[in-house]
Amino acid sequence: MEPGPLIFINSSDLVWITFAAMFWANLLIIFLGWLQTKTVVHILRVPFRWLAPGILLLATVGAYALRNLLVDVWVMFLAGIIGYLLRRTGYSAAGIVLGLILGKLGESAFSKSMQLMDYDFFGFFSRPIAAVLLILGIAAIVSGIVSEIRGKEMQKALID
Repeated sequence: MEPGPLIFINSSDLVWITFAAMFWANLLIIFLGWLQTKTVVHILRVPFRWLAPGILLLATVGAYALRNLLVDVWVMFLAGIIGYLLRRTGYSAAGIVLGLILGKLGESAFSKSMQLMDYDFFGFFSRPIAAVLLILGIAAIVSGIVSEIRGKEMQKALID
């Protein structure tokens, strides 16, 4: 079997079996999801003071079970403490998670792009689409910083 546009001609039976399997799998997932919804609703009724130790226990066991290293458990606890402190100070958890996930991809793409541009950063501005995207990104960052500063100044003025 060779993947590509000819797979529908050379292996049509396999393709249609895969489509049928995906169709039935989706139907079963809908049915099981409908059944599980009733169970999950009951979990939401459990008070957090009872649910939190169970979550902590499962997370600890999961962190240790992956590589059988106690260091992974300490990293999990440290990340939890840092996440708690960041949440208390107003940072967005979603933004931090996105940054952690996309950071490595962005860094890799940036280094490849810099190699293509012979390490000339201003070469990005010679390409119109790249220049527009860079300018919009910089403008978004600057506008966020300016609005945050103005918000703090207004808050100080209201307090005084």
